[in-house]
Amino acid sequence: MKQPGKPRSAPVKVLLLCGLLLCHVGAGAGAGCTSSAADGKRTKLIGQRPTRAELNELDDLRKLFVFKHKNYEDERDKLFSKKAWLAQWYVYGLVSDAVRDYDDMKALFNDPSGFLLSEASKGRFFWRTQHEIHHFGKLGRDTIMTHFMRDNRAVVREVGKLLFDVHSLDELMPAIEAEFAGNSRNAKKALLELLGLRKADERARLFVQKSVASKSWQIRGLATGILARSWKDVDGVEGAPFFWRLFRTDKDSFVRRKALEALGILGDMSQVRPLVEKLGALVQEGRGKDAEACAVALRMLTGQRFGLSYRAWSDWLGR
Repeated sequence: MKQPGKPRSAPVKVLLLCGLLLCHVGAGAGAGCTSSAADGKRTKLIGQRPTRAELNELDDLRKLFVFKHKNYEDERDKLFSKKAWLAQWYVYGLVSDAVRDYDDMKALFNDPSGFLLSEASKGRFFWRTQHEIHHFGKLGRDTIMTHFMRDNRAVVREVGKLLFDVHSLDELMPAIEAEFAGNSRNAKKALLELLGLRKADERARLFVQKSVASKSWQIRGLATGILARSWKDVDGVEGAPFFWRLFRTDKDSFVRRKALEALGILGDMSQVRPLVEKLGALVQEGRGKDAEACAVALRMLTGQRFGLSYRAWSDWLGR
């Protein structure tokens, strides 16, 4: 029974439905959605439209997949070897299936993303769909990028990141680099977060570090925090000089504050005294927001909550 006063957020299926329908019934619909990564817009279908008989073939194939029929892979390969362009329509159907199962979990669990990462979720249809989308390679990645990673809503991008989880970094990097050549800020943010989850791979860390030089202050700020979290667990990385330099040189106040907070994320206790001194100087200069970022970093490092009181921080240091 619904509890009064607690509005329920729209299912991801509803959020995606409009765009997916546009792909299936748009004028000139057919071979699939295509777009340049540079335009960052929802893609348009091109080519021929499937006949009713071909749509029935796709539906029959989907039923074999749903029921784990032993002949599914053979029938899939046979169909798309004859009509490769139909694979694009099939992948859109798989996307819908993944969304449907995610919504089912959303109705049952407060955090479906967390549940999906647990052992209890291993038999979920979502994971089977995820792996099947991966089977289609670049087509599958393009579909996820278009309908999930570029979306304005964080919950939709979260599903996209989960679908990408099975793709290796070798597979993902060409798509990520192409997307960063475009102007979809939503996709860039989501992909940076995805790379942050791959922090054990040096290529992921280097790409995030490169993004700190982005023209967008939002991307620079996000990349700064992700980079700090990535470097925190890596031996031999001297992150503090990098972030102090970023604080001194970046023209945007948001990025400068993120650089100070990054010093706290790193967990390097040698930065406590420099941060206390910088906090005192910033307070004297009337730069309250920057001083607050110092206080946030100090709280992360020490667990103390002295706010903007330079004297309290100094006394705690024993000066």
